[in-house]
Order: sequence, then C-alpha cells, then structure tokens
Amino acid sequence: MKDFENTYGFSEAEWHACLRVLAVLKDDPFNNPDNQRLASLVTLLYKKAKKINRKASYSDKKSKDLITTKSSVIAKNALNNSTSYSVGEINSTVCFDAV
Repeated sequence: MKDFENTYGFSEAEWHACLRVLAVLKDDPFNNPDNQRLASLVTLLYKKAKKINRKASYSDKKSKDLITTKSSVIAKNALNNSTSYSVGEINSTVCFDAV
C-alpha cells in the first residue's frame, strides 16, 4: 500500500475514488460541484498525455526512418567510405553528338 503511494503520490483508495467519480461523470459530465475546475484539470491531463504520446510517436518514427536510411545503398557506401562522390578529381570524358 505504501509502495503505491510512494510511486504515484496518492493512495490506492484515492485512486479508486477518483475512478468512481470519473465513471459517474462520463454519463453526465456537467453534474459536478465545480465544473470549471474539473474541465481545466481534464484539459491539462489530455494535453499532457497528447504531448507524451506525440513525443513517443516521433521518436519511434525517427528510429524507423534511421533504420531505413542506414539500409539504403547510398548510406551504406557513405558509412564504408566507398561512395563514388568525392572531393577529388574525377576522370571522365565528355562526349558530344553531332547535330
């Protein structure tokens, strides 16, 4: 019981009471003593959860993109220093066709 309170900052009884109140309010959300406060708290919870989910989604997409990029031939060649693009001279001949 103390582990629950130390982990979350509230007791298990408080948690169950909060869930009971929210379960009642889901059917009639305006039937509460302080609608303004409830609305602001729910909005804050929603925004914070959305931000956390967005960060998790972004980092997941970023890691997948990195894996895809690293598996490309160009990236593999660049990582192995065997790319055909270099700063040095390139020996090539230019051919022009007669018109």
